[in-house]
Amino acid sequence: MPNALQILKECALIDLRFAQLDVEFDGSREAVARALHHADEARAYLSILLAQMSDDVAEEDESADGVESAEAASTERSISEVVLLRSATS
Repeated sequence: MPNALQILKECALIDLRFAQLDVEFDGSREAVARALHHADEARAYLSILLAQMSDDVAEEDESADGVESAEAASTERSISEVVLLRSATS
């Protein structure tokens, strides 16, 4: 299974690319609105990614006991946030 952090990065990059394409190839008012929507989604993914990375750093500072279960819970939380984000923006 792919790493949750990698999935978040890829989702953000896809949305940023869609935003770029909307503006490059169309440039209409509607295209700019779509681009902003894609940029907002990318920002949300990147915010989750940054929070996850901060959680990972905090976990490294803790003892090694329970790290695997904490990592699994953190990954599950990130994936749940992505699913909720996708359903809210659809």
